[in-house]
Amino acid sequence: MSLNISLIKQVIKQLELGTSQRATASALSISKSVVGKLALRLQNSQLSYQRLLSLTDSELHAIISVSYTHLRAHETVLDL
Repeated sequence: MSLNISLIKQVIKQLELGTSQRATASALSISKSVVGKLALRLQNSQLSYQRLLSLTDSELHAIISVSYTHLRAHETVLDL
């Protein structure tokens, strides 16, 4: 998953507003599974949406990158 930081921040803003993952995915023209993975990782970070939006791009990227690698590992195991 190679999402730019701007798109990640848009997802965070939509989730902060209480927009559903399906509606967020549709509004931003990305897949619901990508939004779901981002939402899970953001939730696991235990940071508020406000705090996530205040992170530097590199800090936010680190949170998302680790998550995606971790989730893909689980998917790979499940696909075997």
